[in-house]
Amino acid sequence: MLWKKKMALMLAVMLSLYSVICLAAGWTSTVYGASASVPVDDVFDNDPAGALNDPNWNLTTASSGTSVGTVQIVQDPMAAGDMQLKVEKTGTAGNVIAERRNFNASGAVVVSYRAKSDEQAGNKSAPYIYNGSSSVNAVSVTFDAGFIRAYNGGTNVKLQSFTAGAWYNIQLVLNTATSKFDVYIDGQLAASQFAFRTAASGVTFLRFALGTNQTGTLYVDDLKVAELPYSLSMDGDYHLGIGHSHASSVLAQYGDGSSNDMTRGAVYASSDPAVAQVDTRGRVTGLMAGKAIITAQYAGKTASSVVRVDDNVILNALQLDTVSYSLPKGGVHATVVTAVYSDGPRNVTSYASYSSADSTIASVSPDGLVTGRKPGSTVITAVYGGKAASAAVSVTPVLAAVRLDSPSYALHVGDPHQTVVTGVYSDQSQTDVTPYASYTSSDPAVVSIDRQGWITGKRAGTAVITAVYGGKSTFASVSVSSLRLDSEAYVLQPGLTHAVAVKLLNAQGEEQDVTAGTLFISLNPSVVQVDPAGRVTGIGMGTASIQASYEGVQLTAAVTVGLPGAAAELTLPSRGKQELQVYLWANGGNALYAVQAGLDYDPAVLELQAVSPGGLFQGQARPVDVNSSVYATDQGQLTGFESHLQNGHRLFYAATQIGEGAGESNRPFAMLSFKVLDPSKDTVLQVSDAYAAAWNAGVVDRVSLLGITATVGSSQPVPDTEAPSAPVVAIRNTTTTSVELAWTASQDNVGVAGYEIYNGATKIASTANINYVVTGLQPNTEYTLQVVAKDAAGNASAGTEVKLHTLSGKRNSAGGSGAPQTSGPVTVPGETTGNAASSQVTVTLEQLKLLRNDNGIVVPLSSGTQQVLLPADILGLIGQGKLSFVSASGAAVSIPSEAALQALMRRVDSRLLGQSRLLYRLKPLDSASSGQALAAWKLEHGTVSMKAASDVLHFSLSLVAPDGTEASLGERTAVGDLTVPYQSAGIHERLLGLYRLDPQSNQWEYLGGRIDPSRHVITAQHAPAGTYAVMEYHLTYDDVPEGHWAYEAVSVLSARHIASGPEDGRFDPASGTTRAEFTAMVSRWLGLPAGSPARFHDVSPGDWFAPAVDAAYEAKLIEGRDNGQFAPNERLSREEMAVMLVRAMTYAKLNKPSVSAPSSFSDQAQISAWAEEAVAAAASNGLMNGSGNGTFRPKAWTTRAETAQALYNLMQLEESVG
Repeated sequence: MLWKKKMALMLAVMLSLYSVICLAAGWTSTVYGASASVPVDDVFDNDPAGALNDPNWNLTTASSGTSVGTVQIVQDPMAAGDMQLKVEKTGTAGNVIAERRNFNASGAVVVSYRAKSDEQAGNKSAPYIYNGSSSVNAVSVTFDAGFIRAYNGGTNVKLQSFTAGAWYNIQLVLNTATSKFDVYIDGQLAASQFAFRTAASGVTFLRFALGTNQTGTLYVDDLKVAELPYSLSMDGDYHLGIGHSHASSVLAQYGDGSSNDMTRGAVYASSDPAVAQVDTRGRVTGLMAGKAIITAQYAGKTASSVVRVDDNVILNALQLDTVSYSLPKGGVHATVVTAVYSDGPRNVTSYASYSSADSTIASVSPDGLVTGRKPGSTVITAVYGGKAASAAVSVTPVLAAVRLDSPSYALHVGDPHQTVVTGVYSDQSQTDVTPYASYTSSDPAVVSIDRQGWITGKRAGTAVITAVYGGKSTFASVSVSSLRLDSEAYVLQPGLTHAVAVKLLNAQGEEQDVTAGTLFISLNPSVVQVDPAGRVTGIGMGTASIQASYEGVQLTAAVTVGLPGAAAELTLPSRGKQELQVYLWANGGNALYAVQAGLDYDPAVLELQAVSPGGLFQGQARPVDVNSSVYATDQGQLTGFESHLQNGHRLFYAATQIGEGAGESNRPFAMLSFKVLDPSKDTVLQVSDAYAAAWNAGVVDRVSLLGITATVGSSQPVPDTEAPSAPVVAIRNTTTTSVELAWTASQDNVGVAGYEIYNGATKIASTANINYVVTGLQPNTEYTLQVVAKDAAGNASAGTEVKLHTLSGKRNSAGGSGAPQTSGPVTVPGETTGNAASSQVTVTLEQLKLLRNDNGIVVPLSSGTQQVLLPADILGLIGQGKLSFVSASGAAVSIPSEAALQALMRRVDSRLLGQSRLLYRLKPLDSASSGQALAAWKLEHGTVSMKAASDVLHFSLSLVAPDGTEASLGERTAVGDLTVPYQSAGIHERLLGLYRLDPQSNQWEYLGGRIDPSRHVITAQHAPAGTYAVMEYHLTYDDVPEGHWAYEAVSVLSARHIASGPEDGRFDPASGTTRAEFTAMVSRWLGLPAGSPARFHDVSPGDWFAPAVDAAYEAKLIEGRDNGQFAPNERLSREEMAVMLVRAMTYAKLNKPSVSAPSSFSDQAQISAWAEEAVAAAASNGLMNGSGNGTFRPKAWTTRAETAQALYNLMQLEESVG
């Protein structure tokens, strides 16, 4: 900063000296160069061709007879995009006048411009300068009869002759304090201290005109009115190659330290035009080796730069920032041009010349600013140093507004709604932009909204949702109410009634009773009944559900009907004993047929050894659970059973008599065998919830118990020789090294003590549970496991074998997730209808219970099964898990309960839900239909080879109402995760992807999917119903042949639809990659979710790369520049690519990027500090290599081939680590 202070001090001293000089010269009333004011700066390049339409210009174009006067904006035929003002008159009658008004300048003022006339004859005002009044001008300059003239007071003086059609740079330096002025023509002083024709205290307008009796033309360009600067500065010394150009930059410096760009107002000269020549705009071109001085002159001030022309720098190519892009009508794009020299790339945007193939669609300024004019396509070309580069530009209609399908929504808690966002364009066309909009909720605790625009009520209240697309936004209010019953569960005795109350909490927080408007039904009227008013009455023993529906919202509550159970606290004489035999007796008014009770003991004193029904039980045992009745009949014949379920020191026990004369005498209903652990004291046995049934004249009735008593003996139970039944085993959750086994509980005459698990013939574990996780397995290996049940006497059941194959442990980088795993002997039983090609199976609720696990329900299907019918009301059974179907072929669909299933349930009247069924279909199309579908592939670009690697499958999920009608979800609504098997023979697996046939366009759409090469399946998440196929996609490019070093990387990235080339069969591997392009590639590979706007100044919501930049910024993959910009169109450097690759590794949760040692590149010092660690990690992990000569070239621009290879290396690394 010291040099700046010295410069400011020097400038102040020089300014004081300059003021003294001005005073001596008579320029007394102002100090030149006081401030950087430019009240007029008209270059006309942004004005459309045609009649001038500018409020700062006052025009007079009166015509008389054949005399016509016009003021037009025209383009210079020798310089594309250079627009000028043309004043023309074809007859002698009348005047044509163009006056530049709306400014006021005084003191030392410079009026500079370029002017020409196509003819020498006539007199043209060029210009007349006025102060307020148009009657008398202060300064007059004319193109008159072949001479440029100016008035000195009242004398009209010839300054120099002019040539018709030639441009002249004219600078008028005025001092309104002294009424004097100087005239410079093409940098030479042509008039000094001429007197004003009339004294003027200021300058207020300029007149360019052809008067009466005059005809012809006058052209004006680069018109400026500015304060006289203190000094002039030019860009520094530089080098040029022969044939290369450099655009000069000239700044006018003012006394307050400010400056203005005067590049287009200056006049230029070269000291040696044979070495370097300079044109009127300051563009310098090297012609031969040597040195020249380029001088700029403005208002008597000069500045210069030294240019050295070298003959050993070669221009190899020219590159634009992008090869194609879209603009809205009226939108702009700043072109970036890079010249690739033999010694490195240079930004030559300011030095190139530009043209548009159709400027009515998109025009381009001399500075490379492209403006969309009307919808259509054209090509923009940049030329520099004899090289050219082009970009295809598409101009689209302007997005005028976006709107939601409703200004307000009313929801209940848990109720979702799909919003629809429509884009309205300037040509009145409309497009559904729902998938592309971004969404926010003002209060996500009240209303949530996802990336697809689904809103869901969370709690009662109000919120506002906003949808944004293309820089436009729309909003809607959402009110949410919640519904509740007066209780989540009810307990009744037979014959008793409870009046249910239904409460609605509205969005304003007010609760009201809506019982009168609610529809009630009972799902089991034999247990509980409910009338239209909500009065619930217990009918029979058991548990059932009631449903209450209000305005489409359904609530469910469980109702338990039963008698109050007996309880007792029994003291057991355990003091001094080693074991106890305890007999339990139920005392009732009648001879008892069946008893059930809950039993609790002290585990510190007693250890339960065995349980038997004592003298009560006579017959074959069968299992029961806590929801089962303690009695049953079978075709009029009594059945008996005994069961116990133990959880720690808590025992649930039930037993039933059997046979004729069952009620003749009382017997103990249970015998408990205990080992005494602590003989120092007596202990207590707690009996609770004891119920009983009596046998009366062939009918079993529930009865009340009078009490429970116990007797204690020392006799041993009868020896047990009966083996338990074999368990039915299913497989859950197969991984690379583990598998979870689950089985049905075995039955035993005394009780099952536990289960043993075998791997082959080797016992690996024992458990009392009905599930077990086997660990320590090897990936991609087949195993045979067996589960054996054992009772306390050591009797073993027959073993149940299951076969399984562990996962491979590798994951493909194309996205998606694995299918649910199941194998072994478990298949869904049921009736098969139709032939083998269209077989249907029906699954009952009881079968679904056996297939339930912690993650939901997995339904394994046998070969040939294409349709499955199952109960519709299964949400409670699935919980928060998924409903999955796994075919024998390996195809599978996994459906989440909270999304697709709930949405489907709402498509039918809730009163009919218990009678409705879900219908799942997954079937291959016949050969004719498959061929027709595969022929629908549309060639987009390049040479594409598409090969089907699987059957063409169609899957759907619908709800079948009792009348047979089917309801399904929308064609783009996600149903679940789809897994499709493929044939690997003759297929390049890395080029595979899952494709869906769009029913509207009849075109295949890429869904991606995660490939499991060990099982030869591919899985895509969030797949809607429809027609699918696995395809090999091979896109070839003319400039990336099979022998190219990046051929494999380019092929795989093209197949994954991560990268592609322009629409001419090329990939352009040597072209540069921009920061936006690489960000989009990484975002596609990672499958990043949509992020909030990153708020970079140079990233607009309508930019094609904006979603990728937003997502990458939220994932912390990218950062902006210090000035809040992302610089999307700047070239990506190698060190920037290294940083993004390593951050992508971290985001993908691969192994932490390792650094075996600090990088030892010979140009290590050139690597930025913020990139050093990433460069080392990228090199150590094989993502990027050096340049072969020991250098990394951190600042070098990346090419499209390099970025494709680096991302492919990262994909391979992910596959290798799994």
